[in-house]
Amino acid sequence: MTIVRLPIFEYNTKISFEGKSNEMNGFAHYRKRTGLSQTAVADILEIDQTTVSRWECGKKLPRSSKLCAIASLYHCQIEDLFTDFDDN
Repeated sequence: MTIVRLPIFEYNTKISFEGKSNEMNGFAHYRKRTGLSQTAVADILEIDQTTVSRWECGKKLPRSSKLCAIASLYHCQIEDLFTDFDDN
């Protein structure tokens, strides 16, 4: 049995209700980088598309049991998913 230790982090996503934010979190950044739609990610992970959307807008966090699968799908490290990116 392998024990994976996840870093302790604070998840702060800047959400603009006016739609003017130029930042996106790692969930959106890496999904777009891989060229997958939210629907495709949802189908692969066997979840609802609205769940993927909620991760990307910072309304919810994925279950810890899904983090390895998401990172693998997006070809990144788990901690990368919790990084904010400038989408310009």
